[in-house]
Amino acid sequence: MIQSSPEMPLALLIFAMLISNAFSQEAKIIVHADKKLFSLSDMMVGANMEDLHYQMVGGFDSQLIHGESFFEPSPTQLVSTSLVAGFDNCGNSVKLDKNELALAKETRLTSHASSAGAAIELMSAAGAGLAICVSPNHSDNKWEWYSGYTAEVFSDRIVLSKADRAGKHREVASAPFTADGWIRLQLSLKDATVHVSVNGQDLIVYHDENPLPAGLWAIVARSAAQFRGDFHPNPLLETPGDAISLRWAKIQSGSATGDFALSTKDSWFSNSPSQNITFTGGEGDWGIDNAGLKRWGIPLVAGNPYEGFLRVKTTQPTEFWVSLRKADGTIIAEQKLQTEAHQPGSAAARETYQKLSFSLTPTQSDPEGRFAISLRNPGSITVGYAFLQPGEWGRFKGLPVRKDLAEALKAQGIRVLRFNGGMIEVPGYRWKKMCGPRDERPPYDGFYDRYCSSGLGPAEAVALGQAMGLPVIVGLNLDEKPEDVADFVAKCRPPFYQIANESPFDRYYVDQFKRVAKAVWKVAPDITLVTTSAKAPGNELHLELAEFARKNGKSILFDCHSFDGVTSVKSIASFARWMKEKAPHASVGILEFNAGAFDFQRGLNHALEMNATFREGDVIRATGTPNVSQPWGLYQTDWKAVLWTQGNIYYTPTKVWFQAAYYVDQMIAESWAPEALAFDAPASLDVFAAKSTDGSRIVLRVVNDSEKAQEVAMDWQGVTLASAPVRVTTLVHDDLSGYNSVSQPEKIKPSVSTTSSDRHVFPPHSFTVLEAFVNP
Repeated sequence: MIQSSPEMPLALLIFAMLISNAFSQEAKIIVHADKKLFSLSDMMVGANMEDLHYQMVGGFDSQLIHGESFFEPSPTQLVSTSLVAGFDNCGNSVKLDKNELALAKETRLTSHASSAGAAIELMSAAGAGLAICVSPNHSDNKWEWYSGYTAEVFSDRIVLSKADRAGKHREVASAPFTADGWIRLQLSLKDATVHVSVNGQDLIVYHDENPLPAGLWAIVARSAAQFRGDFHPNPLLETPGDAISLRWAKIQSGSATGDFALSTKDSWFSNSPSQNITFTGGEGDWGIDNAGLKRWGIPLVAGNPYEGFLRVKTTQPTEFWVSLRKADGTIIAEQKLQTEAHQPGSAAARETYQKLSFSLTPTQSDPEGRFAISLRNPGSITVGYAFLQPGEWGRFKGLPVRKDLAEALKAQGIRVLRFNGGMIEVPGYRWKKMCGPRDERPPYDGFYDRYCSSGLGPAEAVALGQAMGLPVIVGLNLDEKPEDVADFVAKCRPPFYQIANESPFDRYYVDQFKRVAKAVWKVAPDITLVTTSAKAPGNELHLELAEFARKNGKSILFDCHSFDGVTSVKSIASFARWMKEKAPHASVGILEFNAGAFDFQRGLNHALEMNATFREGDVIRATGTPNVSQPWGLYQTDWKAVLWTQGNIYYTPTKVWFQAAYYVDQMIAESWAPEALAFDAPASLDVFAAKSTDGSRIVLRVVNDSEKAQEVAMDWQGVTLASAPVRVTTLVHDDLSGYNSVSQPEKIKPSVSTTSSDRHVFPPHSFTVLEAFVNP
């Protein structure tokens, strides 16, 4: 209590009393349970499945073999990507002459070594330089697709740029410099300070408040440039190894001898090599083995059958063996196969390949097993395709889908599944090449990976959604022929079809959309068509497409992608309200909440963006959270800097676990309440309120993004709560940069408790769901 004194003026006393009263007012959340605002769409908790970072190959696809088509060349043939020992090349050509290196325009050589600093001599040329903290994308797509710091030499200055995300380079500092002849350029990072020096003199000293983590270093050339250093040719070029497709390895036992060859002549896939294995003499095994994705091992479970087949050709009857082996080479299951003879020229090349099926049941378990093809007698076979999958025991509802990953996705509680993304944006991604028998689907040069399988594609994604009882939004390349798209829709019957992914919303797109729509509506008049990622604010082209759908009496959904959390949601909501005013028959969704991270902070940010989206749920009608899944430990040198590392489900061959954003969606799904309610809440908390359809539950979703716990009184107006305590599910962690790893898969996970209906303490940096039960 404040008391006056002779020394305290009256005005000051009144001011002190006002301040005291303000501080004495406790924080309160008021839920107006009798004031319904709108009903949410059933598609407000969704997941986006994109075939990147081996989400399909080695992931959802039940195919256990990586490199099944022998599409990848042998290491001896990779001269463009491994010319220099200790480096990977991305971009154009590289030439090495003794210790001098010539890089063509737009080329990057990334070292295999980690370094906080690097130095190189270079002949001054515009755009030549060094990069450190590089976390490269190994897709061979674009030379600049890496994150890190880059120091580049230009004719009149040195420029330091930074890329927090692959390909997003921005200048952060520069210094005047006149280039002349050979110079020594050095780039280093120490204690959040980046140094750029030339010939031993610091020209740039840049302090970064948000430094990038340590990574690799690289030599970059925006334009053609020359470098000098301690460079050596790749040893494979000096001492060529065996010609074995990149994902396979040689097996040899006893005194067996032989050789290997890769050739596109009379190969199984046109213009793509097949693998030849020849046993020449001795005793023992001679052949090749496969250890799954990136050779991390094929999980083998004793007593459980594995099934598969090969496409093989021989010029005379030949016996060979397929086997399952432990990592040390011990055979734990094997089967002898026999080919028939096909003389050269006796049939078309493809017809000479026989399909030989097999079933193998290992006698022992090994999480890092191998699949092998070998000969034990003189002879030769050519293998064009190999397939291996677990029996139905390891697949989801008989589909060619890994069971534990599918069950993890289902347990997330999503209400819609989108299968679309950058992978569709290459000429090789055509659905008619990704259907039919697995061995007849040609591999292709992909968007995220140079060597892509056509195994699990859009048809399988739709089938997976149907098996889970989920609507699927599936997309194909913009340049697919309209009649081919119509064939896809007629065959697979998806409830939604998205025309392209993130293509520009321009005249070409709108015209192509119309062509595809007319073809699709003939075979599926009730389908909802989805647009490419629309950019806010809207324009006349958006209205033209909306009016086109209206005149034809069809549904249309405008997809907008978020790249900046709540800020993006607000912008998209503005677009959606504009669209609702101009074309109320159209709807808007956010089918990608991109983040580029998977730590606990990403989880909190996702909770904020989901609350923001649900508060705009009268105009935003669908959501999707990428990425569904991601393999642990592939590509990444540092987990926080790689391209699109934002998986919700992580996996190894034998384990599946979840990150914070997964749990956010699961908490929302498990407490699903579609009737949005009015509420009042303190500005320090981010809140969304809703009730179940039958009115039996009131749900509060609260994000406390501050560093302090907040105690809040709760007032449930217009409803009488049951005596049962309020159910509380809380996701909280003390390290915003923390995440769940293969060794600590449950470090971050929700906890369930109860609380009183009149008061609750929200922990710092937390997402909380409160469920209050209503008297009937």
